[in-house]
Amino acid sequence: MTRRILTTLALLALTAALSAGLLHAQGSAETERSPYRIDLYPGWNLISFPGDPVEAALESVIGDAQVDVILVYQNGEWLAAGRQTDGGWGTTSGFTTLSGGLGYWVHTPTAGAIEVVLSPATPRPSPGGCGWQLVGVWDEEQQPAGTKVDADDYFGGVGWRIAYGFLSEANLWTKLVTGIDGTVELGRGYWVWIPLSHAHTPHSVHYFCHLG
Repeated sequence: MTRRILTTLALLALTAALSAGLLHAQGSAETERSPYRIDLYPGWNLISFPGDPVEAALESVIGDAQVDVILVYQNGEWLAAGRQTDGGWGTTSGFTTLSGGLGYWVHTPTAGAIEVVLSPATPRPSPGGCGWQLVGVWDEEQQPAGTKVDADDYFGGVGWRIAYGFLSEANLWTKLVTGIDGTVELGRGYWVWIPLSHAHTPHSVHYFCHLG
């Protein structure tokens, strides 16, 4: 009788272990995320990510893409990163990671793509002040690059006035003005003019802007 009980308990333990392993495998498959793809064209590209990269280091985000220079404009200052002869990155002011919601100038001598896994839980960023800001297009759903969003809906929470985008594939600047039908696209970056401080809304964070 004792042997039968021990055998039964062993079988139950084995069944529980197998079930737990199967559930873990199923959960991993469900939570595995496909890389987000942004196409690059020869020359300068003005891009952004709709969420934070899971691995945010420059070398992790850029991967195999033949990018040699990256620029970002934050708090009135240009930060730069350049590819070194050993394949690593030389940077200024601690510019070593990339994040969602910012605009980046990316230079590449050849066509290619950046493919990076994004975090599903990225809080929406807000511009850091007034004047010209280099921003990206954040998206909670992280829809594919090229998906269009109404510009007034997207920028309306920060009192924007005018914005410029750059179509690398056509070497063409595009202009957007508040109150006139226009769209921004996921995967692209934009220069946006913000003249004033703006009150908190569900889509923005309150900040103060002092014009001199």
